[in-house]
Amino acid sequence: MAVLNVNTKELIAYSAKLEKLNRSAFPSAVRNTLNEAAFTTKKNIPVHAAGKFVTRRKTFFKKFSRVEKASGFNINSLVSKAGIDSSVGQELLKNLEAHEEGGKIVGRKIVPHDEARTSNSSGKAVRSRNYANKVAAHNASRAFKSHSGSGSSKFVAAVFSTVKAGKRNMFLASGKTKGKSIGMIYSVKGLSKNVKTGKVRFKLKKIYTVRRSPDSSVSGKGYVRSSAIAASEKMSFSFKKHAEFQFLKALK
Repeated sequence: MAVLNVNTKELIAYSAKLEKLNRSAFPSAVRNTLNEAAFTTKKNIPVHAAGKFVTRRKTFFKKFSRVEKASGFNINSLVSKAGIDSSVGQELLKNLEAHEEGGKIVGRKIVPHDEARTSNSSGKAVRSRNYANKVAAHNASRAFKSHSGSGSSKFVAAVFSTVKAGKRNMFLASGKTKGKSIGMIYSVKGLSKNVKTGKVRFKLKKIYTVRRSPDSSVSGKGYVRSSAIAASEKMSFSFKKHAEFQFLKALK
Protein backbone atom coordinates (compact mmCIF):
# COMPACT_ATOMS: atom_id res chain seq x y z
CA MET A 1 0.00 0.00 0.00
CA ALA A 2 1.40 3.39 -1.01
CA VAL A 3 1.37 6.15 1.63
CA LEU A 4 1.51 9.90 1.05
CA ASN A 5 3.99 11.44 3.50
CA VAL A 6 3.42 15.21 3.54
CA ASN A 7 6.06 15.82 6.22
CA THR A 8 9.08 15.20 4.04
CA LYS A 9 11.62 17.96 3.45
CA GLU A 10 10.25 18.30 -0.08
CA LEU A 11 6.58 18.72 0.92
CA ILE A 12 6.47 20.12 4.46
CA ALA A 13 6.52 23.74 3.28
CA TYR A 14 3.47 23.05 1.08
CA SER A 15 1.68 21.32 3.98
CA ALA A 16 2.35 24.20 6.38
CA LYS A 17 1.12 26.77 3.88
CA LEU A 18 -2.03 24.76 3.13
CA GLU A 19 -2.88 24.49 6.82
CA LYS A 20 -2.83 28.29 7.08
CA LEU A 21 -5.52 28.57 4.40
CA ASN A 22 -9.17 27.59 4.89
CA ARG A 23 -9.99 24.34 6.70
CA SER A 24 -10.67 22.39 3.51
CA ALA A 25 -7.49 23.32 1.61
CA PHE A 26 -5.10 20.78 3.13
CA PRO A 27 -7.47 17.76 3.12
CA SER A 28 -8.62 18.65 -0.42
CA ALA A 29 -5.04 18.59 -1.70
CA VAL A 30 -4.37 15.28 0.06
CA ARG A 31 -7.64 13.73 -1.13
CA ASN A 32 -7.09 14.76 -4.76
CA THR A 33 -3.52 13.44 -4.63
CA LEU A 34 -4.68 10.06 -3.34
CA ASN A 35 -7.42 9.83 -5.96
CA GLU A 36 -5.02 10.71 -8.76
CA ALA A 37 -2.68 7.97 -7.54
CA ALA A 38 -5.56 5.46 -7.53
CA PHE A 39 -6.55 6.31 -11.10
CA THR A 40 -2.91 6.13 -12.21
CA THR A 41 -2.69 2.68 -10.60
CA LYS A 42 -5.84 1.61 -12.48
CA LYS A 43 -4.28 2.86 -15.71
CA ASN A 44 -1.06 0.98 -14.93
CA ILE A 45 -2.68 -2.40 -14.16
CA PRO A 46 -3.29 -3.50 -17.80
CA VAL A 47 0.26 -2.46 -18.73
CA HIS A 48 1.92 -4.31 -15.84
CA ALA A 49 -0.36 -7.34 -16.25
CA ALA A 50 0.49 -7.57 -19.96
CA GLY A 51 4.09 -8.34 -19.04
CA LYS A 52 3.06 -11.18 -16.74
CA PHE A 53 -0.03 -12.72 -18.41
CA VAL A 54 -1.13 -13.93 -21.82
CA THR A 55 -4.35 -11.95 -22.19
CA ARG A 56 -6.55 -12.98 -25.11
CA ARG A 57 -8.96 -10.16 -24.28
CA LYS A 58 -6.79 -7.07 -24.50
CA THR A 59 -9.35 -4.95 -22.62
CA PHE A 60 -9.84 -7.45 -19.75
CA PHE A 61 -7.79 -5.70 -17.06
CA LYS A 62 -8.96 -2.26 -18.18
CA LYS A 63 -12.60 -3.35 -17.98
CA PHE A 64 -12.39 -5.12 -14.64
CA SER A 65 -10.08 -2.79 -12.71
CA ARG A 66 -11.79 -0.17 -10.58
CA VAL A 67 -11.17 2.73 -8.22
CA GLU A 68 -12.68 3.59 -4.85
CA LYS A 69 -12.10 7.30 -4.36
CA ALA A 70 -11.12 8.91 -1.07
CA SER A 71 -13.82 11.21 0.25
CA GLY A 72 -14.40 13.68 3.07
CA PHE A 73 -12.07 16.03 4.94
CA ASN A 74 -10.75 13.88 7.78
CA ILE A 75 -7.05 13.47 7.00
CA ASN A 76 -6.75 10.34 9.16
CA SER A 77 -9.45 8.47 7.22
CA LEU A 78 -8.61 9.49 3.65
CA VAL A 79 -7.97 6.30 1.64
CA SER A 80 -8.25 5.61 -2.07
CA LYS A 81 -8.12 2.11 -3.55
CA ALA A 82 -7.49 0.56 -6.94
CA GLY A 83 -7.72 -3.11 -7.89
CA ILE A 84 -9.81 -5.79 -9.60
CA ASP A 85 -13.59 -5.42 -9.56
CA SER A 86 -15.52 -8.31 -7.98
CA SER A 87 -17.86 -8.29 -11.00
CA VAL A 88 -15.41 -10.69 -12.73
CA GLY A 89 -16.94 -13.43 -10.56
CA GLN A 90 -15.74 -14.94 -7.32
CA GLU A 91 -13.83 -17.88 -8.81
CA LEU A 92 -11.90 -15.72 -11.28
CA LEU A 93 -11.37 -13.06 -8.61
CA LYS A 94 -9.76 -15.64 -6.29
CA ASN A 95 -7.53 -16.85 -9.12
CA LEU A 96 -6.43 -13.29 -9.92
CA GLU A 97 -5.69 -12.69 -6.23
CA ALA A 98 -3.58 -15.87 -6.23
CA HIS A 99 -1.65 -14.59 -9.25
CA GLU A 100 -1.10 -11.30 -7.42
CA GLU A 101 -0.02 -12.64 -4.04
CA GLY A 102 0.76 -16.30 -4.71
CA GLY A 103 -1.51 -19.19 -3.77
CA LYS A 104 -3.82 -21.85 -5.15
CA ILE A 105 -5.50 -21.66 -8.57
CA VAL A 106 -8.81 -23.48 -8.79
CA GLY A 107 -8.82 -26.17 -11.51
CA ARG A 108 -10.82 -25.22 -14.60
CA LYS A 109 -14.13 -27.01 -15.19
CA ILE A 110 -14.62 -26.01 -18.81
CA VAL A 111 -11.97 -25.13 -21.37
CA PRO A 112 -12.93 -23.33 -24.61
CA HIS A 113 -11.90 -24.74 -27.98
CA ASP A 114 -10.47 -22.58 -30.72
CA GLU A 115 -13.79 -22.84 -32.59
CA ALA A 116 -15.45 -21.00 -29.72
CA ARG A 117 -13.07 -18.07 -30.14
CA THR A 118 -13.02 -15.13 -32.51
CA SER A 119 -11.54 -16.16 -35.90
CA ASN A 120 -11.23 -19.71 -34.48
CA SER A 121 -7.88 -18.60 -33.07
CA SER A 122 -6.32 -19.72 -29.80
CA GLY A 123 -4.93 -16.20 -29.43
CA LYS A 124 -8.36 -14.57 -29.52
CA ALA A 125 -11.10 -14.15 -26.93
CA VAL A 126 -14.17 -16.37 -26.74
CA ARG A 127 -17.04 -15.06 -28.90
CA SER A 128 -19.70 -13.37 -26.80
CA ARG A 129 -22.38 -15.87 -27.88
CA ASN A 130 -20.13 -18.67 -26.58
CA TYR A 131 -19.56 -17.21 -23.11
CA ALA A 132 -19.92 -19.96 -20.53
CA ASN A 133 -22.89 -18.25 -18.87
CA LYS A 134 -24.74 -18.19 -22.22
CA VAL A 135 -24.14 -21.76 -23.38
CA ALA A 136 -26.98 -23.53 -21.53
CA ALA A 137 -26.21 -26.84 -23.23
CA HIS A 138 -28.73 -29.68 -23.45
CA ASN A 139 -27.42 -32.95 -22.01
CA ALA A 140 -27.89 -35.31 -24.96
CA SER A 141 -25.77 -38.09 -23.45
CA ARG A 142 -28.74 -40.38 -22.79
CA ALA A 143 -30.09 -39.98 -26.33
CA PHE A 144 -26.62 -40.72 -27.72
CA LYS A 145 -26.02 -43.83 -25.60
CA SER A 146 -29.51 -45.31 -25.81
CA HIS A 147 -29.71 -45.11 -29.61
CA SER A 148 -28.81 -48.37 -31.33
CA GLY A 149 -26.79 -47.96 -34.47
CA SER A 150 -23.56 -46.49 -35.76
CA GLY A 151 -21.63 -43.66 -34.19
CA SER A 152 -22.99 -41.28 -36.82
CA SER A 153 -26.59 -42.24 -36.14
CA LYS A 154 -25.97 -41.77 -32.40
CA PHE A 155 -24.86 -38.22 -33.11
CA VAL A 156 -28.04 -37.68 -35.16
CA ALA A 157 -30.15 -38.90 -32.24
CA ALA A 158 -28.29 -36.57 -29.88
CA VAL A 159 -28.75 -33.60 -32.22
CA PHE A 160 -32.49 -34.24 -32.61
CA SER A 161 -32.78 -34.51 -28.83
CA THR A 162 -31.04 -31.12 -28.50
CA VAL A 163 -33.23 -29.44 -31.12
CA LYS A 164 -36.36 -30.91 -29.56
CA ALA A 165 -35.25 -29.39 -26.23
CA GLY A 166 -35.03 -25.98 -27.94
CA LYS A 167 -31.29 -25.64 -27.41
CA ARG A 168 -28.46 -24.73 -29.82
CA ASN A 169 -25.71 -26.40 -27.76
CA MET A 170 -25.44 -29.99 -26.60
CA PHE A 171 -23.31 -31.80 -24.05
CA LEU A 172 -22.09 -35.35 -24.58
CA ALA A 173 -20.49 -37.09 -21.62
CA SER A 174 -17.43 -39.24 -22.13
CA GLY A 175 -17.11 -40.45 -18.56
CA LYS A 176 -17.02 -39.33 -14.94
CA THR A 177 -14.41 -37.98 -12.55
CA LYS A 178 -15.21 -38.00 -8.83
CA GLY A 179 -18.87 -38.50 -9.68
CA LYS A 180 -18.98 -35.53 -12.07
CA SER A 181 -19.55 -35.90 -15.81
CA ILE A 182 -16.76 -34.95 -18.20
CA GLY A 183 -17.08 -34.61 -21.95
CA MET A 184 -17.67 -32.09 -24.73
CA ILE A 185 -20.05 -29.23 -25.45
CA TYR A 186 -20.94 -28.78 -29.12
CA SER A 187 -22.67 -26.01 -31.02
CA VAL A 188 -25.41 -27.40 -33.33
CA LYS A 189 -26.07 -25.56 -36.60
CA GLY A 190 -27.81 -26.00 -39.95
CA LEU A 191 -30.01 -28.99 -39.10
CA SER A 192 -31.95 -30.17 -42.17
CA LYS A 193 -33.45 -33.39 -43.48
CA ASN A 194 -33.84 -34.43 -47.11
CA VAL A 195 -37.47 -35.50 -47.55
CA LYS A 196 -36.67 -37.94 -50.39
CA THR A 197 -33.55 -39.60 -49.05
CA GLY A 198 -34.15 -39.09 -45.34
CA LYS A 199 -30.55 -37.95 -45.02
CA VAL A 200 -29.91 -35.59 -42.12
CA ARG A 201 -27.40 -32.76 -42.35
CA PHE A 202 -26.04 -30.62 -39.54
CA LYS A 203 -22.85 -28.91 -38.42
CA LEU A 204 -21.19 -29.50 -35.08
CA LYS A 205 -18.52 -27.30 -33.57
CA LYS A 206 -16.62 -28.16 -30.43
CA ILE A 207 -16.86 -25.16 -28.12
CA TYR A 208 -15.93 -26.47 -24.65
CA THR A 209 -14.21 -29.44 -23.08
CA VAL A 210 -15.76 -30.25 -19.73
CA ARG A 211 -13.21 -31.61 -17.31
CA ARG A 212 -12.15 -31.54 -13.68
CA SER A 213 -8.52 -30.43 -13.72
CA PRO A 214 -6.64 -30.39 -10.39
CA ASP A 215 -5.90 -27.20 -8.47
CA SER A 216 -2.39 -25.79 -8.86
CA SER A 217 -0.10 -23.43 -6.96
CA VAL A 218 1.36 -20.25 -8.46
CA SER A 219 3.89 -17.72 -7.30
CA GLY A 220 2.79 -14.10 -6.86
CA LYS A 221 3.27 -11.84 -9.86
CA GLY A 222 2.46 -8.61 -8.01
CA TYR A 223 0.99 -6.84 -11.03
CA VAL A 224 -1.33 -4.65 -8.93
CA ARG A 225 1.39 -3.94 -6.36
CA SER A 226 3.89 -2.90 -9.04
CA SER A 227 1.20 -0.69 -10.61
CA ALA A 228 0.65 1.05 -7.25
CA ILE A 229 4.40 1.47 -6.64
CA ALA A 230 4.80 3.12 -10.05
CA ALA A 231 1.91 5.47 -9.25
CA SER A 232 3.32 6.31 -5.81
CA GLU A 233 6.53 7.58 -7.37
CA LYS A 234 4.54 10.50 -8.79
CA MET A 235 2.67 11.39 -5.59
CA SER A 236 5.04 14.12 -4.42
CA PHE A 237 4.71 15.92 -7.74
CA SER A 238 0.94 15.36 -7.65
CA PHE A 239 0.63 16.79 -4.12
CA LYS A 240 2.55 19.92 -5.17
CA LYS A 241 0.23 20.34 -8.14
CA HIS A 242 -2.92 20.02 -6.04
CA ALA A 243 -1.44 22.31 -3.35
CA GLU A 244 -0.73 24.98 -5.97
CA PHE A 245 -4.34 24.68 -7.11
CA GLN A 246 -5.53 25.38 -3.57
CA PHE A 247 -3.19 28.41 -3.34
CA LEU A 248 -4.59 29.85 -6.56
CA LYS A 249 -8.14 29.07 -5.47
CA ALA A 250 -7.59 31.01 -2.23
CA LEU A 251 -6.49 34.09 -4.21
CA LYS A 252 -9.70 34.30 -6.20
